[in-house]
Amino acid sequence: MAHWGWYWKVKKNHIPKKLCSNLAKLDSFKLFKDNAQAYIVKPHDIKAEVKNDHLLITYGKQKRASYKINIDKLPCNYGFYRYYFICGLCKKRARFLYLEAQSVILCRRCLNLGYKSQLLRTSMRYLDKNQQIIDFVKCKGGSIEQDKRPRYMRKQKFKRLKNLATYYEQKWHQASNKEIRQWYGVKAEPYIDECFDYVDESLKKSL
Repeated sequence: MAHWGWYWKVKKNHIPKKLCSNLAKLDSFKLFKDNAQAYIVKPHDIKAEVKNDHLLITYGKQKRASYKINIDKLPCNYGFYRYYFICGLCKKRARFLYLEAQSVILCRRCLNLGYKSQLLRTSMRYLDKNQQIIDFVKCKGGSIEQDKRPRYMRKQKFKRLKNLATYYEQKWHQASNKEIRQWYGVKAEPYIDECFDYVDESLKKSL
């Protein structure tokens, strides 16, 4: 294990947070957008039913154990409402509630969960953002590398995505140079790409 990973895991005995992506979740936006009145949450075999002002959770083999999750709705500027769950522990609004167990459905803060990006070092975080943009354009039928705009994407949006991908790529190179210097000191200087010791701020302004 290299450098910072070794420092935190071995020397500091750091225990990383559980990831949100590893747990089943309830999404209040999707729930009310699809007008779902009842559904089963897998793999916990939990039934969730939408009532007037709350979500009724039933679980167990006989579906006899149950409790309520309150729902809060906020008016939008363009009409209609946006729905949020009320966490049963901290009593705060949350779009997502995560299922730790059948009887434990709480928000991310109460369960002390983290995101995947929080486990990445700075350079890899920028690389991940760059790859997300490339994959998004690719799934629409275009390509950032080949400068091919998707058929139904506006030119202005495609240009903005290209600039954003270039910006994150430069930030990735810059962060990588910084990390290599921290790890290897003066030994790394012959291998540092000098042209990536800066970030073109004009790109950031055009995003």
